[in-house]
Amino acid sequence: MVHTARCLPQDQEGTFHVFAHVAGPEGYNPLKDDAAARQLLDTVIFFAAAYCCRIYSVAIMGNHWHGVIRFEAPRPMERAELRQRADLLYPGALMQERLDCWDEECWEHFRKRLFSLSEFMRNVQGAFAQWYNNASPRKGRFWADRYGSNQLLDELSMLFVMAYVDLNSVRSGLCDRPQDHPYSSLYLREAGLDGWLEPLETLLGGSREGALRQYKSMVYYLGNIPREGKGRISDELLREAEKRGFASEGAFRKRIGYFSTGLAMGPREAVREVLNYRRSKGVYKRRKNPLSVQEESELCVARRERLTKPKRVTLPV
Repeated sequence: MVHTARCLPQDQEGTFHVFAHVAGPEGYNPLKDDAAARQLLDTVIFFAAAYCCRIYSVAIMGNHWHGVIRFEAPRPMERAELRQRADLLYPGALMQERLDCWDEECWEHFRKRLFSLSEFMRNVQGAFAQWYNNASPRKGRFWADRYGSNQLLDELSMLFVMAYVDLNSVRSGLCDRPQDHPYSSLYLREAGLDGWLEPLETLLGGSREGALRQYKSMVYYLGNIPREGKGRISDELLREAEKRGFASEGAFRKRIGYFSTGLAMGPREAVREVLNYRRSKGVYKRRKNPLSVQEESELCVARRERLTKPKRVTLPV
């Protein structure tokens, strides 16, 4: 398969929508099993504690999962903090002895790794695949391909994508209300099991209860928008929720596209900067319609390049 090269600035904070699908035929949904879904969620939580990142949203579906993750900008770290994070990733007496032998070059390599989205996803997906293969009578690769990601350049794009993630269970017909899916961030926030998630009030301000109510209103209004072949939050459920004091609709009645197929989402100038950076590195060459302006939402999306498979060449006999 032809890929778009990853090319992200290494010296600044970054927020990303990540997603990954399992390998297998249509209808193969290993993550529907509660034990598997719980293990994947625990794996994300475990590595998020070790890496320099914060999780804003997550949803585990039958054959894929989504997350919204913000990584800190790389910074100097004291040896005590590095050792604390290394102890999380490498438990056990033997690994502790090896850590004691690390030199400055090893610790510097480890420090850089803690700010890498690619390393985080490699650990999450590798650890879960190993667990699943050991727990079931199967061998071989678990994930269909490397993970997908797009960059979120402002808080509005973050909120839209967080809502998209939490609405996956409704759109796929698993449940009528997004907070009813036990492996979604909205369920965990409502159940008070969100101590490892970044608080919504850091984005929306106010109290925890007020921020959760405001976020739920956004999710419900977006989820009420019809999409062909997809589930939606019914008008009855929306009206019932409105009686509890939802915030005003605002821009959240506008349908946004390219959540999983765009490269970056945010204000137009910020998206252009991302494309210019990628072009300067030689990994983005699309010239025709590179941007999709989302009408009335103040958001702009950078489209991926149209990738084609290499032409098949017939060699002379």
